[in-house]
Amino acid sequence: MTLKFWIVTKPTKNSTIPDICFKADAKGLILQARGGLDPEDILLTTLDELHALTFALDAIRAEDDYQDSLDQQETQSEIRDSRMGGEG
Repeated sequence: MTLKFWIVTKPTKNSTIPDICFKADAKGLILQARGGLDPEDILLTTLDELHALTFALDAIRAEDDYQDSLDQQETQSEIRDSRMGGEG
């Protein structure tokens, strides 16, 4: 029997759980790396599916919050620039 584990990678702006959370054995992980997965993008490796899915959801929520914060800062900057007569 081949040992399989769950892997969670760093999310991006539009990531979904299946994008960042997957099950693989050692061979599958090697294939992922050959396909471009950077080991530094791996946030979690676990045997526990529920832990992996919960962690992935939390990572996506944190990324969404971060992106929302950036969007809000950009909007505030544009408003400030327009009030000062500048261009953003």
